[in-house]
Amino acid sequence: MATDVIIDTNSIYARAWYGVQGRQRECIVTTLQLALMCLDPKRVGENIDRVLFCWDAGQKKAKERVERPKEYEDTKEYVKGYMQLLWGAHSARIEPYEADDLIATAATHSTSDHVIIATGDKDLCQLSSDRISIFDVAAKGMIGRREILSRWHIKRPLQLAITLAIQGDSSDNIKGIKGWGRKKAQVLFEAVTPDMDFETALGAIVDQIPASKLDDFYEALGLTLLDCDIPDVPEPQAISWCKPKDLTKHDLAEIFDHYAQVYGEYFSVYTPRMASRED
Repeated sequence: MATDVIIDTNSIYARAWYGVQGRQRECIVTTLQLALMCLDPKRVGENIDRVLFCWDAGQKKAKERVERPKEYEDTKEYVKGYMQLLWGAHSARIEPYEADDLIATAATHSTSDHVIIATGDKDLCQLSSDRISIFDVAAKGMIGRREILSRWHIKRPLQLAITLAIQGDSSDNIKGIKGWGRKKAQVLFEAVTPDMDFETALGAIVDQIPASKLDDFYEALGLTLLDCDIPDVPEPQAISWCKPKDLTKHDLAEIFDHYAQVYGEYFSVYTPRMASRED
């Protein structure tokens, strides 16, 4: 059975940046540590065959975030370089799309038997299915479908977009319906049954929303729904543990040697050979 891991690197990078208060080297190391955690077979529960790193290249309308400092973007480029050097895998970034939509496209179009999405973003839980699993970076473990349904009081994972459109999502600057929140969404979903598909469930919810609030709801729904058909999203690639050629730039030698010593054993589990590129 082949397994892909698709990593929401935009999410783990932001977590690292703010966790170390923007200190460049610590941010690089922390981001790589988080990526390694997502690639650890002992944590995800199985061997990994291919990986794809996904990054934001834009924002959906009305979903603008606070502008990042220049150092934030500069350090991100270094992180991308290290990931390429260490694992030889694609870093997908396609204008003008968000990482969420790249991940949704790559996951739903993957030809592998199992896809694991590693993220700290709740939006991506709507992709959970028999073939697609979610690794929660914050919880440092897999999050099951039953837990997703229970946490959000929904009947199917895809309906998460609907409940977020009702209650809003401050982390993504999604306002939702003014004056309505989590409890109101839970009440509305009492009209939804497990056998309903997405369109039927949406209709059952819309029937309960006053006309004066529908514009707010549909605007928010457009931001919470994922696009699974972004053009030119690359397939995940087989990962390798490659020694980079430039061993001086930005303490790369020290960083690489640390990871080779601490985590190198894992790579022999899911890649048949340890690639090496010497000067």
